[in-house]
Amino acid sequence: MQLELGIGANNQMLKAPMMEMVSQFPYWFFITMNLAKEINILPTIRKRSLALKGDIARNLAQLKAASPNDDFAAKVSQTNTFNYENLVMQTQLNYSSYYSIYAQGGTAVKLTEEKPLPYDQQIKLFAQKVKEADHIVIGGASGLSAAGGGDFYYKDTPSFYKYFGKFAKKYGIKGDFAGMKYPWKTREEFWGYLATFLYTTQHAPVRQPYKDLKKIIGDKDYFFLTTNQDTQAIKEFPEDKVAEIQGDHRFFQYSQQCTDDVWDAVQPVEDMVKAMDDGTAIPTEMIPKCLHCGAEAFPWVRGYGNFLEGTRYHQEYAKISQYLEKNMNDGKILFIELGVGRMTPMFIQEPFWALTKNLPQAYDVMVNRDFQFLPQEIEDKGVAIKGDINQVLDDVLVELAK
Repeated sequence: MQLELGIGANNQMLKAPMMEMVSQFPYWFFITMNLAKEINILPTIRKRSLALKGDIARNLAQLKAASPNDDFAAKVSQTNTFNYENLVMQTQLNYSSYYSIYAQGGTAVKLTEEKPLPYDQQIKLFAQKVKEADHIVIGGASGLSAAGGGDFYYKDTPSFYKYFGKFAKKYGIKGDFAGMKYPWKTREEFWGYLATFLYTTQHAPVRQPYKDLKKIIGDKDYFFLTTNQDTQAIKEFPEDKVAEIQGDHRFFQYSQQCTDDVWDAVQPVEDMVKAMDDGTAIPTEMIPKCLHCGAEAFPWVRGYGNFLEGTRYHQEYAKISQYLEKNMNDGKILFIELGVGRMTPMFIQEPFWALTKNLPQAYDVMVNRDFQFLPQEIEDKGVAIKGDINQVLDDVLVELAK
């Protein structure tokens, strides 16, 4: 809650930035006390604001003598709890407005002009912030899994030929996502390819970066937010400490969303791969279809079609929202951003930047192989490390052991 006392309606030094800060955080509330002619509240925060007009001394005296209304306070608390998804929606608007910049590998956020620290100093700073942190929030994106060998999504890498060799040879596909867009002649072939992909990720061993992260965290309080759907995070960390806000390869959904259900995809996928054997198509009867409307199923992940933002989706967002609401103002909080590309900065990167900017004891460590983006507004509260994630995490472990 922000309490504003006697600040003029058009004050740009105090009032304007205070209201702007409230507008960035949906769980904040704004109260102003002033003469009627000096009351001014931004339209964007009007629903989360209260104006007490008149003499400030008299209003404060009445508040001192008043008794709290617990029922009303509970209702206000419920409607103004922190919601991470709201931050994502705000940054999605920014992404849409400046799409051409992001599409070219840039960012619309003004970056620092300061020269980056030498690599060894960045590693020491990373390790130091881990040691000092009371809470750690990890944001893992595609670059994190790619660093551990899950690099078959975009290119015809050795790992792509290892897992998808028969499809590459028969259809000339280069990279997993290219296979998803391939003009398959039959649904049986499409599902043969999709089942192979899902089986590969569902049964992949935990990749080294995830193991290193667990060692780095140690006994610190933490939470893991990920846009990866490859199940790596939940293999290494408890599910109640992980939010998969873009879906999970372990589940199917119905394409027409006739129900709110998601269900197990692991066993059906194993059965498809076994039935396909050395071929590239599954039997027709194994294509999963809805018993209600007859529509095909597909993986519960964004990017395959009509992604179901139902009960489980909201449960995933609730986990990160509740963790942050509980801990964001409790001691030092460290955000660690790993492998965020230019396709999805709105889910991890820019919300982390906004939180770091507005939380007094927050710090953001950003690690990326291709980009070194440190916003000017948090240049004193963050470090951007350009390098291989595997190597960076190894070096941090060495530093922590000293």
